[in-house]
Amino acid sequence: IDLMRGIQGTLRDSGRTVVVADIAAEGYYSPEIEDATIQDLIQSRSAGVISTLALRQENLDLLRDWQIPIVFVDSQPPATARSLPAITMANYEAGMQVGEHLASHGYDSWLFLAYPVLWSTRFERERGIREAAEKFGAELVVLESPNNVDGAFATLSGFLDAPGATPPRALIAGNNPMIHGAYSVLRDRGIAIPDEVAVVGFDDFAWAGLLDPPLTVLDEDSEAIGVKAARTLTRIMDDQRTAEDSG
Repeated sequence: IDLMRGIQGTLRDSGRTVVVADIAAEGYYSPEIEDATIQDLIQSRSAGVISTLALRQENLDLLRDWQIPIVFVDSQPPATARSLPAITMANYEAGMQVGEHLASHGYDSWLFLAYPVLWSTRFERERGIREAAEKFGAELVVLESPNNVDGAFATLSGFLDAPGATPPRALIAGNNPMIHGAYSVLRDRGIAIPDEVAVVGFDDFAWAGLLDPPLTVLDEDSEAIGVKAARTLTRIMDDQRTAEDSG
């Protein structure tokens, strides 16, 4: 929501409108939906694209051929298109910061409930957490979950139901769906937060402080990222228009 607020407000100020398309509804990615969405964008003569996912090479080529600029936000372009602009938080540093926070409270058993690598922020967040665990001598378990609440619930439940499994002392939720799913599991099992399991989440949200106890979150300032992404795309589109007018 905060990301879209930043994008929409900035583009509205430049006299442009925003069309939102979800190619991974409820966290389930479909290449067919991605392909259809790109075709729709081309047919509707979209002036530019802001993407939260690393698109397939075929679709990047199509956007390039149709001279439709793209800016990646909260994600990185694929290795074949590293020259394309990307606006993200410092995810590695954020992972290290989360680890340092947990270590400072004496927690030495961590579980990182992570979304799939399709969302490229996962790489650097996990790298930071892994290096922090090594630095502070913490035991780390990484669980990959579908990027939705139900998937997070099922993944964490399956881990806790395994023979001999014990809850970690600290749980790191990779994003808001992971937070929601994890909280539901801990609540249903009567596991006290933070007395039995401390929870830290990436991606702030407005009511984090209203939880009881309040949830510790790392605020990536999504709205500011959205503003910067929209300004970057606007600048590219304006440069294109100037080049066309002068040509």
